[in-house]
Amino acid sequence: MTNLHVIIADDDASLAALLERHLSNAGYVVSCCGDGDEALRMVRRHKPVILLSDWEMPGLTGVALCGELQAAKADGGIYIILLTGNGEPDQVVAGFEAGADDYLVKPAHPAELIARVRAGERVLDLQHRLGQGEQWLRTVVDVSKDAMIAMDSEGLVTLFNQSAVTMFGKSPPEIVGQPLDLLMPEEYRTSHRHGVRDYFAHGEHAGVIGQTVELSA
Repeated sequence: MTNLHVIIADDDASLAALLERHLSNAGYVVSCCGDGDEALRMVRRHKPVILLSDWEMPGLTGVALCGELQAAKADGGIYIILLTGNGEPDQVVAGFEAGADDYLVKPAHPAELIARVRAGERVLDLQHRLGQGEQWLRTVVDVSKDAMIAMDSEGLVTLFNQSAVTMFGKSPPEIVGQPLDLLMPEEYRTSHRHGVRDYFAHGEHAGVIGQTVELSA
């Protein structure tokens, strides 16, 4: 992945300098800061980024920092490794629940440090590739001359392309997240709902599922 930054957030300057040296020797571009608030600003400025964050530090703690970055993480480009003084299960679980992707017990062995960061780099690279593929697929779907509609296991619309907009005269915000059967003639709606439920429960076509039904345009 290009332009990948590693940010170290730790108020122990000597430890941060040691981590920076190991990572710089491994070829990474590294920036350091001593508190959680500055770390938050740096992460938002440098995406994509791997963040090594101390558990306890001035400003935002490592766990609080994970929480602040949840929305940004949803868009990809952030991988968080928490640095902790112990590997107690309760603390590790709390870190993962807060949004951390991995953890390291201090002082980390240089080889383990590099291995964890490289694992994070592979994850970010995969997310980037998947994001590109998803964008390409959405573009293909949207320019298709055929109306394309997708639904989830609850029967709610998750995709409604431009040709579907033209066919039904409804915009994606009106339909996405709504039951697919709203586009069907009323007499088919109940059987469709039962069919969706049975299909996802048992993997069997039932009711209207598997039949050709003319949707109401």
